[in-house]
Amino acid sequence: MTQEERDLMEQNLKKIETYCKQHFIPELKNIGCNQISAYWQPIGRSYLSDKPQYEYTFTVYQKDGIFLKVGGLVLRFNKTSIHTADIYESILYGKDLILNWQNVKEQLATCIAKARQEKSALLNFAV
Repeated sequence: MTQEERDLMEQNLKKIETYCKQHFIPELKNIGCNQISAYWQPIGRSYLSDKPQYEYTFTVYQKDGIFLKVGGLVLRFNKTSIHTADIYESILYGKDLILNWQNVKEQLATCIAKARQEKSALLNFAV
């Protein structure tokens, strides 16, 4: 991967981080939900078991935390953290996120819509 490609990947990951901070985190705070997650399997891989074994998990937390979990490795969207690995240093893991972003974004939006419906149903409950 050339430096130009790495820079482009980092820019795309920054766009994802910005989008989550502008859209998903405020929604989580509005509906009182702590976190939402999206799961996916890398393209071209299949498992023989009946249950899907998701290798990638993308999670957005209410308190401005955005993480990509790959197997047992947790990558933060935070360049300033010295205690955890960040997506900008392990940029190759972000490639699958970028390739699957539309699916991930739809899953996160669906989670928020469900949480909004649940909150509305509880607030407007009548017998």
